Amino acid sequence: MQYKIFGPTGKKVFNVGLGTYGHGEAYGGITKEESLEILHTAAEYITEDVHLLIDTAPRYGNGEVEIWIGEFLKNYKKNNILVATKGGRHIEPRRVNEKDFSPKFLQADLEGSLKRLGQDNVFLYQLHNPSLDIITDGSVFTFLEEMRRQGKIQWYGVSIDTAEEGLAVIDVCRKRRYKGLASLQLIYNILQKHIIDELQRQTNNIDLAIIAREPLLRGFLTDLYDEKVNISKLPPAPKKVIDLYGKDKLFAHVKTVRKFLNEQDITMPQLALQFVLAHPLITTVIPGINKKGYIALDFSLDNNNLSLEQAEQLKKIDD
Repeated sequence: MQYKIFGPTGKKVFNVGLGTYGHGEAYGGITKEESLEILHTAAEYITEDVHLLIDTAPRYGNGEVEIWIGEFLKNYKKNNILVATKGGRHIEPRRVNEKDFSPKFLQADLEGSLKRLGQDNVFLYQLHNPSLDIITDGSVFTFLEEMRRQGKIQWYGVSIDTAEEGLAVIDVCRKRRYKGLASLQLIYNILQKHIIDELQRQTNNIDLAIIAREPLLRGFLTDLYDEKVNISKLPPAPKKVIDLYGKDKLFAHVKTVRKFLNEQDITMPQLALQFVLAHPLITTVIPGINKKGYIALDFSLDNNNLSLEQAEQLKKIDD
């Protein structure tokens, strides 16, 4: 089993975690029974001394996915699951996905997550993509330190969209000598490498866990979609990628990856995940596993299968 140490926490974590974005409506949704089956099946791959990181958020299913995870935890007897949830987005009707990082809202948001998860505390509490202004202001980290002091969170992290945000998180917490920052979560895949590349260019001292999200580019680095896809019938998550980059540009880049893939005895998702795992800074990758059949493929990956030369070739593909 491949594992890494999760930043300053000292915890051993399996290098493939379980993302639950797809358990909500992002890719069309799944049932409670399907979600619980995925959670229990994934846990079977984890040994006693290594932990599985399950990443979630109130926004996923507007609270429902956290409830399902809470039910799983209630019936799961081993002590090798680490839950990472997030805070800072409303889920109530007419305010769904509205960002709010005020202490008042975060307090209520955290309490809501703990109640749904059925836990007294959470291993990792992440800010759900705050703006650079919120990060540099720094008061949100004072709140997180207080929640840590009260025992409601063990560690905290930040989900970021840019390298500038990540650098600001590190800078603010270091200047204030806050000790609870454990991780950054960022997008990293074959066609979106810029955030971690920029972080590396600007600092060589990232002593945090790095969680890689969207390793499959919301399904486009798999065999789910091709140039003939009907955009109007896409679920919300992949449709956002089309809206952001445009269909022609996106599939032109995916085609470049497929040319490389044709020379390998491997599937597109396996190639995409191995590429992410080959990066020395990545602690764990959290593919959005929403089908039981994906677990065996993702959890049996060996991140040493991709040679240094192959990884370098993939890095040269333009974002």
